[in-house]
Amino acid sequence: PDNEMAVERFLVAVELCNKHQDSIDLHHYILDINPYNYRAWYNIGHAYYSTNQYVEAIEAFEYAFLINEEFEHAYRDYAEICFEMKYYDKALRCYLEFVEHFEADADILAKIGQCLQYTDKIGKAKIYFFRALGLDQRNDEVYFHIGECYAQENLWPSAIHFYRQAIRLDNEREDYLFSLAKAYMALGRNKKAAPLFLKAVEAAPEQTTYWITYALFYLKQGQMYKALEIIEDAEL
Repeated sequence: PDNEMAVERFLVAVELCNKHQDSIDLHHYILDINPYNYRAWYNIGHAYYSTNQYVEAIEAFEYAFLINEEFEHAYRDYAEICFEMKYYDKALRCYLEFVEHFEADADILAKIGQCLQYTDKIGKAKIYFFRALGLDQRNDEVYFHIGECYAQENLWPSAIHFYRQAIRLDNEREDYLFSLAKAYMALGRNKKAAPLFLKAVEAAPEQTTYWITYALFYLKQGQMYKALEIIEDAEL
């Protein structure tokens, strides 16, 4: 049970064989022998995650990096699950602790920015997003999130600039197109907004919010028949 290489390789075997419940049973046995086996906590965290036991997975990954403060993967996985579960405060604390121990890459800085953005700390969020851009200037998601920050501040020209940068790098993301359309709508630039709304609903016809906003866009202009036509299209 204390053979670190064996425990490490066991994780790979479990993933290949999809034997996650067996992994949970075995690692409980290992941890009963040695509760400070950080690799065993990490492995059981993955098994919990794969069986949709997310709270247990978070706890297991936390034990792993508390036992071994230099175990980088445990920090990453703990923060990632917290982020997925929308536990943004927990994720943020872990990401900030991560950068104290390891060199932060663009993805980590971007995640910190998102945690701050989603907890309404917009000024701090932008600082981390711009730091992320300093490491990777071709990260379309970072440009998009900077645009979102400016949109939350109603600074529409700045939001438009960064949305357009994101679309320049990936012009098929419907959320980018939709957000740019809303920014143009906020400035009354309806001729630019209309084709973007259309592209967004065509790219993601299952997104109810896109259709409603698109219809309201025409309704606000007094074009009721056009708005009704869009709602009918959405129902199809």
